[in-house]
Amino acid sequence: MTSLLEKARELGQAIKESAEFQELKRTTDNLQQNPEAVEMIRHMQEIRDQIDFVRASGLEPSREQIDRFNDLSEKVRNNLLVISFMKAQENFGKFMERVNNAISQGIEGAD
Repeated sequence: MTSLLEKARELGQAIKESAEFQELKRTTDNLQQNPEAVEMIRHMQEIRDQIDFVRASGLEPSREQIDRFNDLSEKVRNNLLVISFMKAQENFGKFMERVNNAISQGIEGAD
């Protein structure tokens, strides 16, 4: 078990040193320096959560909710800090998916 935990720590360190993680960290740090961009993302996530909740309830979101979300989405598309952050998040997510697939292959015995 100790060997397994050590390998898990090594994997964590390798992930931390990866280009994908470093880019996510860099863009997150840059984003945190811009309160307006942070608030924009927070507000967009809040509206998206509201819309998702309404849809999960079997209803359609209001025109106002959709318009607010679309307006904010347009602002986000024009903010380079937010664009960089979102792209880094996406790339890191894809990277972690590949890592998880490799782990699954190891568990399943596939080469």
